[in-house]
Amino acid sequence: MVEYDESIYNLIPKEQYVAQKPKRYRSQFPPNLAPTASTFGLKTTSKPQCSNLSGKFNLEGGAHSHQAAGGTMGAAKGTLRADQTNFKKKGTGNPVLIQKKEVARQTRPGDKKQAVPLRGDKPIHGLVSDKNFIVANAVENILAAPKLPARQEQDMLKKKTYGRIPKYVTKIKAEIEDEYNLVREMQIEE
Repeated sequence: MVEYDESIYNLIPKEQYVAQKPKRYRSQFPPNLAPTASTFGLKTTSKPQCSNLSGKFNLEGGAHSHQAAGGTMGAAKGTLRADQTNFKKKGTGNPVLIQKKEVARQTRPGDKKQAVPLRGDKPIHGLVSDKNFIVANAVENILAAPKLPARQEQDMLKKKTYGRIPKYVTKIKAEIEDEYNLVREMQIEE
């Protein structure tokens, strides 16, 4: 039966069902008790990893049930504000400098470096050498030891073992032949 259709039954007043509201739930456990095996608020306690493992209501050992101030909902309003009476005053932040002392100079072993030229010093120009570089180069090459000939490639065709089969190749061929004979004998026996 559709509710909005015209019907004689629609003229009969209907009883309204009002659900009874249940009694408000109130926990039997204390509200400030940490849950069983809780890890909340353990930064400032001596508990190693978790608290209230046994699920007891009245916990013994004062420091174990400690809750940090503002550990759940943060610090109270206005507590993080800067102190209005303690501020930096003129001249209090300047460091006190120690008087300059004369440092004993340590001497380096060996010769000192050459001093940097002064501003008024003029560079030396026009130095001329009497050396004849062409003659000096020719004399140096004449007196030098002769160069050794470069290593020539060895002619493989003139080696003693040219054209001979190496020993390792004959050994491997013999092993293959032995294995082949062994397999053939096993097939014959079957």
